[in-house]
Amino acid sequence: MAARHPLRVRLGISTNITEVTSQLAHFPLYMYNIKPFGELEKHIGDITYVSNAIGIAIKQTDIIPSKSDQDPMRQIRIQNEDGRIAIVTLWGKHAEDFDAQYLYEQSVEQNMVILFTGVVVSYFQGMLAFGSTSLTRWHFDPQIPETEFLHNSIGDQHFIVEWDGHDVSTLEPSDTTLYALGNEDPENIIVSPSFKLPIRKKFKLNILITQVNEPQNWWFHSCKDCRKGMASSANIRKCPKCGKTESQQRYKLCVDAVDIEPNNEDKITTGRFMFYGDEAAAVIGKDIALLLAQAKKQAQPYSTCHNCNCGQKSAFTARVKDDMYDVDEGLIILDVNKA
Repeated sequence: MAARHPLRVRLGISTNITEVTSQLAHFPLYMYNIKPFGELEKHIGDITYVSNAIGIAIKQTDIIPSKSDQDPMRQIRIQNEDGRIAIVTLWGKHAEDFDAQYLYEQSVEQNMVILFTGVVVSYFQGMLAFGSTSLTRWHFDPQIPETEFLHNSIGDQHFIVEWDGHDVSTLEPSDTTLYALGNEDPENIIVSPSFKLPIRKKFKLNILITQVNEPQNWWFHSCKDCRKGMASSANIRKCPKCGKTESQQRYKLCVDAVDIEPNNEDKITTGRFMFYGDEAAAVIGKDIALLLAQAKKQAQPYSTCHNCNCGQKSAFTARVKDDMYDVDEGLIILDVNKA
């Protein structure tokens, strides 16, 4: 592979190389030859020469583990001055070395431009795509005219890099208590749905259920495919997300709980947990269809769900919601992932 550039330096057997540690005035820090996305499309499938791409970072993934013999990968989406989006895929060590945390943190303060050099051009899922090679390098917000041009092209728009956590489901939960979470810095644990923070931390808790909240709303009709709550119109239930009409009854259980073990301050911190579907069934111990049938036979049809959990000790994994400190002091709101 070779770079597509009008100038080329060849190193021969008699070449002498002397390292210069001081920065030379007027010496270019980056070797690149940037073309518009439209021009780069002409090189799709060309693996003889590598290209360079530059854009504003708008989205990235965590490292995506390989499902076969391929190397793990990471994808970054960049946007050009016309608003067109392309996907950059980094493979293997490049995926591991890419500083996604730095990119996200910097993007909170300002838009971040990335220059990728030494990539090959292709299509991926109908989009222009760039793939890493052994020659690939990247530079965050390089001091070149194209960076300033890109910043100016979007005016007042601010792109905080969204982070798709493909390995979120594989992250190991950390053992903690409600008391510890209540004393934790919110920035270390809160997941913002607007900005999609990189790490959606999970916590393993041992708690004692103290009460069931809103016992009249402990189940709902959900879409069979996407599990979204169904919307009713003209006596017809329809999923607002996928438009399908097939539904199923699904748990939606809200409970309050406290730590089983006391803390040093003898302070009670309450956790409000939202259980859905199978997670709620694991806590209640009954299939929803059986509980609904039982509830219909009673004069107070919701008391079954209201009373069956109090005093129960449970261990499960949960994520803290972003509004955990917006309700009341001493109350933490969590979504349960696994009961």
